[in-house]
Formats: sequence, structure tokens, C-alpha cells
Amino acid sequence: MKCRFELVLFGPGKRLQAIAHEALVGVRALDHQLSFFSPHSEIAAINRSAALRPVSVEPRLFELLRRCREIWELTEGAFDPTVGPLLEIWGWTRRKGRLPENEEIRQALSKVGMHRVDLNAAKCTVRFEREGMSLNLGSVGKGYALDRAAEILHEHGIDQALIHGGTSSVRALGRPPGETAWKVALEDPRRQGRSLASFPLHDKCLGVSGGHLQSLQAGKRRYGHVLDPASGRPAESALLAAVVTGSAADADAFSTALLCRPSRQPDWRREVEELRIVV
Repeated sequence: MKCRFELVLFGPGKRLQAIAHEALVGVRALDHQLSFFSPHSEIAAINRSAALRPVSVEPRLFELLRRCREIWELTEGAFDPTVGPLLEIWGWTRRKGRLPENEEIRQALSKVGMHRVDLNAAKCTVRFEREGMSLNLGSVGKGYALDRAAEILHEHGIDQALIHGGTSSVRALGRPPGETAWKVALEDPRRQGRSLASFPLHDKCLGVSGGHLQSLQAGKRRYGHVLDPASGRPAESALLAAVVTGSAADADAFSTALLCRPSRQPDWRREVEELRIVV
């Protein structure tokens, strides 16, 4: 997932090391399943064939895609895992940004939208409406991996832990000894070492989205890598958006939606505990 995952656990020392290792092995397995870039991943198999025929998927991945559709509906398309064609023309799938022409954006937008993805729950299959579509779970994958890692910790009786993926996705189990909550601070992307905001987390998850981590300089303008599925262009209304809720995957998805549409959250506020446009 192109980032570092770390865990802080409390409990018997030797046992904790083995549990932490098991959780991280699970994260690596999910990376192999969800990777947009690996030709051997399950997501890559869907992207290759789903426009030609229904593709069978692993049940838990199907449930993740079903939840992605629900959040897509709740956010009126502000969160959309089908933005692959847009990421391609902006160069972000190659980790090298470029400024596309308006016609390229128009054509890519015709291949974007979860309404163009058929999810057959009875058969656990995925089908695309048209050629050129693709799923990219980069905006939800880290949080999903944290949720699955937390399940492993719970199975081993661990109820005091903090897990993060790339520092932008965080899941807190319980609280550290002697404290009321885990304290997580956000660094100001404009000034290293300066804290912008802090979040006390007790059995909650934090998702943070920002377009500054990858950006493109074109003339006097800088374009971030988080794209608004409505316009096909980078989200520019805010630099950072943060959401606190009970699922790390949901927190990631809703923070992406908040970054794209900071002024429109009428129907999904009840889905989250806290949301902030940080800067």
C-alpha cells in the first residue's frame, strides 16, 4: 500500500510480538488482494475482465465493494472507487502527474460512477457497464486493512492497541494504561513539526485525506492527487479533511468525500462521530 504500518500493543511481551506479526502478515495479504498496481491482485483481475463478463470475488471483498457503493450513494458520488480512468489521465497511476486536456477528462468521466458497476450479491460477482472502467480502492484500502488487523487483535484478546497505516488511517482499541484515550495529532503539511489539530480516540478510527502528498506543478498552480469524481479535477476546496467514526475504512472513505465536497454533508453526518476541515 506504499506506506508504513505500525502497531502499539499492551500485554505480555513475547505473546504480543507474535500477535503483531500475525496482524501485519494479514495487512500484507490484503495488499496483494487489493493492489491496483499488481497484475496478480484480485482487483486487477476484476479490472481486466469485468467489462467482458461477471467476475467472481472473495465474499469479504464483495462486502467491501457493497459498502463502497453505500458510501458513494450517501455522499452523492463524492467518494467513488471507480475513479481509476481519471487517475490514469492525470498520471497518478504511474506516480508521475500530468495535466490532461479537457476532452481527456470528459472521456474519462464517461467511465466513472458506481452506478455503472453491477454487484450481484446472490452470485458474489462484479460486472462493469462499459469497457475502460476500473476499481481503485486506494482511498479505502488502508482503513480496511486496519479493520481486519483489529479483528485479529480482538481474536487474541487484545483490547488496548493503536494501529496506523501511513499515519493518515488510524484505529484505536480501548485506551492506553492510565489514559482516557489515545491522543493523535495531525501535522501541518505546510510546516513540518507543527501540529494542526489533535484527536482523542477511544475505540474509534480516524481517517485523514489531503491532496498534498502527491501533487503536480503546472505553471503557477499546484494540483493535488485527490480527484473530485464530479468534475474530474483535483479537489481544491481544502488542504486536509479528517473524519472520526467506528470503522477505519469508513473514516477513509468519508474523509475523501469531505475533501471533495466540504460544504455538502447533509445526509451522512449521522454516519460519523466527528468531521473537520482542518485547513
